[in-house]
Amino acid sequence: MQACAMTRQTEAVDSFNTQMGQRLDAQAKQINECLGRALRERQRVEKDTKDYTDNQLERVKSEVKEEMGQLAIDLKTHISKTLGRGVGGYQSMGEAATGLVKEEPCSASEWVSSDSGGEQVLGAQSYGVLRQGPSARATPRSAAPTPPSTPSPPSSPSHKAQGSRRRCRHGEGARKRPQEFDGTVSWEAYRAQFELLAKAWGWSRYERAVQLVGALKGSALEVLNQLPAGKQTSYSSVLAVLERRYGHQHQSEVLRARFRARLRNPGESLPHLAQDLEQLVRRAYPGASEDMITLLLRDQFVDAVNHPK
Repeated sequence: MQACAMTRQTEAVDSFNTQMGQRLDAQAKQINECLGRALRERQRVEKDTKDYTDNQLERVKSEVKEEMGQLAIDLKTHISKTLGRGVGGYQSMGEAATGLVKEEPCSASEWVSSDSGGEQVLGAQSYGVLRQGPSARATPRSAAPTPPSTPSPPSSPSHKAQGSRRRCRHGEGARKRPQEFDGTVSWEAYRAQFELLAKAWGWSRYERAVQLVGALKGSALEVLNQLPAGKQTSYSSVLAVLERRYGHQHQSEVLRARFRARLRNPGESLPHLAQDLEQLVRRAYPGASEDMITLLLRDQFVDAVNHPK
C-alpha cells in the first residue's frame, strides 16, 4: 500500500510539473509575442520619425539653399555696382584732372596775368596749369600786358591745382567704407568681405587698418583697448586682436553651448531656424566632417522644434 501511495504521489507531482511547464511555456510565448509587437511598433515609430525628419530637413534645406542663392546673387550685384561706381569715380577724377591740368610747351613771352587778383597763370599754349572758371580766366594774348623782363616758368603745377586733386582723391576715398562690424556676425565671413573690398579699392595696409578700425562698433570697438596707441594703425595687430576675440578657434566652447541651447522662437520660420543652426554648428565645430555636421544639425533641429518653451 505504501508503494501504491508513493506511485500516486509521484504521478501527481509529474502531472503538476507538466501542467506548470505548459503554462509557463504559454506565458513565455505570449511575452515573446508582446515583445515582438512592441519592437515592431518601435521600429515603425523610428522609421516614421526619421522619414518625417528627413522630409522636413530636405524641405528646409531646399528653401535655405534657394534663399542663399538669392543672397549670393544680390551680393554679387551689390559688389558689381560698388566696383562700377569705383571705376566710374576713377574715370571722373581722370577727366577732372584733364580739365584742370594741361601740359604744353611754353615760352617766356606767353606769360599773362589773371584778372582775379593778380594771380599769374600760363596761357593756352603754356606749360603748367590752366585754371578755368568765372573767377580765373587768362587775358587774351592780344590784350595781355608786357610780361616781366626775366620770367621764370614754374617747375610744377600751382598749389591750388594740387589741392584740388588732393581733395578729389580724399572725397573719392571717403565714399569707400566697408560695412560695420559689432561682433554679432561671423568674423571669418566679415574679414573675407573686407579683404575683397580692400583689394578691389587698392588700399594699402595702413589704409586697411584705418578703415577696419573705423568700421568697428559696440563690443568690437572696445577690443582696441587691448592694443597700445602705436599698434592701432598696424593692420596685422588689429587683425590679431580681433582674431583672438572673435575667431572660431577661440569661441568653440561658447558657440557649442549656444548651439545646444538654441530653440525655436515663437513665430520663427523653419528656414530661419535651420539657417541659424547651420551657421552655429559650422562655427562651433570647424573641423567636423559633413556627415557629422548633418547629424548634429538634424538632432538639434528636431529638439529645437519639439522642445516646449
